Amino acid sequence: MLTKNKLFIIFSICIFLGVVQFNLSSNFNDSLIATTINQEVNNTLIGPDQNSVDTEFKVIQAIPYNEKSMNCKNKSELFAAYLKENGAQDVGIVTIMYSSDQYSHEFVDWNGHFYDTCNSAVVSYKLSKDEYLTKLEKIGFTGVTFESPYPNN
Repeated sequence: MLTKNKLFIIFSICIFLGVVQFNLSSNFNDSLIATTINQEVNNTLIGPDQNSVDTEFKVIQAIPYNEKSMNCKNKSELFAAYLKENGAQDVGIVTIMYSSDQYSHEFVDWNGHFYDTCNSAVVSYKLSKDEYLTKLEKIGFTGVTFESPYPNN
């Protein structure tokens, strides 16, 4: 028969193993939670928040247009740089030729939408690709469209 001391030792070992198992399980669950949070941050919240994007877009849009020093290329690159510096992925610069092929226009592609800092926000902010290209076509931009990742590596 087991003595009281042996029962006490077995009982203590069982409690000890139960506590160790609980701590390991708890740490494992904490790791899973942390991993889930990191994935959520990486997959959902990566890049600047929408309020910051809205603000920066308006700031760059408000910079006076100058054909030589602050044209659509310059403004698009400023906005694309802002997005990249704040963690945005898949940022691109889109160039579309005017129907006469005498000049072109540039704007930013990010998150499946076009952002054109040289046009009014109503016409150019966060529109789907098809919707914006249709609007540009109506004003004569019917030429070839090129897209390159930003920064161009």
